[in-house]
Amino acid sequence: MTIEEILNTSGNDIISQIQANMQSAGQNASGQTSQSLNQTITETNGKIKYVLDADRHFFVLEEGRKAGKQPPISVIQKWIEDKPISNASKGLAFAIAKKIGAEGSALFRTGGRTDIFSNVITDNAVASITDKIANFTLKATSDSIIETYNKR
Repeated sequence: MTIEEILNTSGNDIISQIQANMQSAGQNASGQTSQSLNQTITETNGKIKYVLDADRHFFVLEEGRKAGKQPPISVIQKWIEDKPISNASKGLAFAIAKKIGAEGSALFRTGGRTDIFSNVITDNAVASITDKIANFTLKATSDSIIETYNKR
C-alpha cells in the first residue's frame, strides 16, 4: 500500500462516516451537500497534499447560520420541497428566510452541534492516519536498507 492509497482509503472512510452522520441526524434533505464531499490527493515535488472538500454551506450543518443577511427564499423553498414539508407555501419559505436573517437559524441559536463531522475529523483520526503513513514509511525504508545490504 502506498501513502496515496492510505490517504484515499482513510479519506473514503471519513467521507462515509460524515455522510452516515448527516443521514442519521436528518441533515440530508436533498443529498446535495452529502454528495459534495470529495477528496483530492496530489503530489508535487515529492510532497503529498490531501484535501477534503465540500459544498460551501457544509459548516452550517454543525454551526447553523448566523443572523445577518437573509438567505435566498429560493434555497429555503427547495429545502421545504426536499424535506418534504406538507402544505408548505412560498409564504412559509419567506417567513423562514426572514427569521434566519433576523435571528440566525435555530441550530445557530442553540449553539450548534458536534455530531456531523467534528466527531469524525478528530485529533485521534489524524493521529491514526499519521501512524499508518509512518509505519508504511518505516517499513519501506527498512526494506530498502535490507535490500541494499543484501546486495553487497
